[in-house]
Amino acid sequence: MKILGIDPGYESMGYAICEKGIGHSKDKKKQSSLTSSLPTTVRLLEAGTLKSPSGSLFSKRLAKLCEDLEMLLRRFAIEEAAIERVFFTAVWKSAVKVAEARGVVLAVLARANVTSFEYSPTEIKRAITGNGRCGKQAVMDMIIKICDIKQPIKTEDNAMDAVAIALTHYFHTCHYDDRISKHFLRERET
Repeated sequence: MKILGIDPGYESMGYAICEKGIGHSKDKKKQSSLTSSLPTTVRLLEAGTLKSPSGSLFSKRLAKLCEDLEMLLRRFAIEEAAIERVFFTAVWKSAVKVAEARGVVLAVLARANVTSFEYSPTEIKRAITGNGRCGKQAVMDMIIKICDIKQPIKTEDNAMDAVAIALTHYFHTCHYDDRISKHFLRERET
């Protein structure tokens, strides 16, 4: 099963595609100590950002993101998608635009018959690190361990956020939240 993680935005939208498989990988060297102990595997296929043309009308920017997202759905045959819930900040104007971009994403997913799931920033942090109030660096460090990333993903933070969102959905569907948390806490103590 292929899972699409989306970090919504109107200037740039992070995306990540993870593939959920059954059974252990035959190549134990390619797995982290954590993922090798899980009965299903997860593999990061691609992560990046979809960018809208700056200086264009807002509606044109949303249309471009819509086109790019539709292309991703077709290229990877996505079955499920996870998207971050918007939380409002003091900059309400920006939050409203992100919410509108998020609405476009949900509409594109629905039209493509892709089941979508939503997670709050706290749920994402808790699923990845075991601590819903941790900092961004702790999430990034854990993503690198889980996905066994050797080279940093050379893109904006939005892509790594999307990886965290996709992994959160993977862990929720496999009920691994507690196992991930305990593993992370054990590694921090050593």
